[in-house]
Amino acid sequence: MARESKNKKKIVITHNGSFHADDVFAVAVLKIFFKGQIRIVRTRDEDLMKEGDILVDVGMKYDGRRNFDHHQATGAGQRSNGIPFASFGLVWKKYGPKICGNASVAKEIDKNLVQSIDAEDNGIEILKPVFDFSPYRVANFILSFNSVWNEDEDQNRLFAEAVRVAEKILLREIKKTKSVLIAKKIVLRTYKNSKNKEIIIFDKYYPWKDFLFDFKKPKFVIFPSSDGRWNISTVKKNRFGFESRVTFPQSWGGLKGEDLEVASGVKGASFCHKKLFLVVAESKESAVELAKKALKSKK
Repeated sequence: MARESKNKKKIVITHNGSFHADDVFAVAVLKIFFKGQIRIVRTRDEDLMKEGDILVDVGMKYDGRRNFDHHQATGAGQRSNGIPFASFGLVWKKYGPKICGNASVAKEIDKNLVQSIDAEDNGIEILKPVFDFSPYRVANFILSFNSVWNEDEDQNRLFAEAVRVAEKILLREIKKTKSVLIAKKIVLRTYKNSKNKEIIIFDKYYPWKDFLFDFKKPKFVIFPSSDGRWNISTVKKNRFGFESRVTFPQSWGGLKGEDLEVASGVKGASFCHKKLFLVVAESKESAVELAKKALKSKK
């Protein structure tokens, strides 16, 4: 039986040996929820496991209360999209909404962070390399904390260090996601109130890309840059690609300053990316004029 720990640190059991993003992030969630008041024990000893308040990624059981493992033959369930739960996802399902204080925020983080880690831990490939290498993922980052063959490091210490980093990532993701969901309302309201649905103008930068993509009309987005100038960005054709719905004129590509002013015919034109997805202007008025000229050149 797990010991009573109402006024003591919760004993969290996870497996010893090499660690992965799954168990590291699962423990980090518990550390946040219990405000650091946990004691981590890394073992597969069944007698020691009986002393644990919560078992993560070990024990071959899942009940959503004390046991959060997914290695049993029956697994521990899957999401509606088919991604099976690993221990991170199981712990997040219970504690994520509580530490976020918002089910919508927890759901977004599950989609943007948890599911990719769960998929990899379950051997589900979600990316197909275009080149002869794979992208560096969060899972790779966490794996790098394990001791390597030619060093003598305490794995438990390295695990604790990895958990501290994962904790910071989670707290930043929670803060960022809350901010994004607030911005979503502003982005949608701005689009709704825009007379010109092809050129959307914001009074400051908001994370707009995922939200405007849902509408077919937007082609350019204008917003102030951190250096006092104004950016005009293209809207992409799809969420995960780089191709734009409309690009800037080829003759503007790679130009800056007076050269771009001459090519575009707009005073205050400052820079155009050679890939034609970004133009920078000295003023809002110049930015609007550049966007309108770019649209006109495509019609």
